[in-house]
Amino acid sequence: MYHVHLPKLERMGLIEPNGNWYDIRRGPRFDDIEPLLRVIDDHRKKLPGDVL
Repeated sequence: MYHVHLPKLERMGLIEPNGNWYDIRRGPRFDDIEPLLRVIDDHRKKLPGDVL
């Protein structure tokens, strides 16, 4: 399996692989986007289609 988005998120410091790409943890800059993820989660039923 080839991952496209995970390496980008890693370069941004948002995630870190924990030995492999099947076990991922929060990166050092994850806190920067956590408020956005909370807003998305809070409004997931208003999003179009099967986004989440």
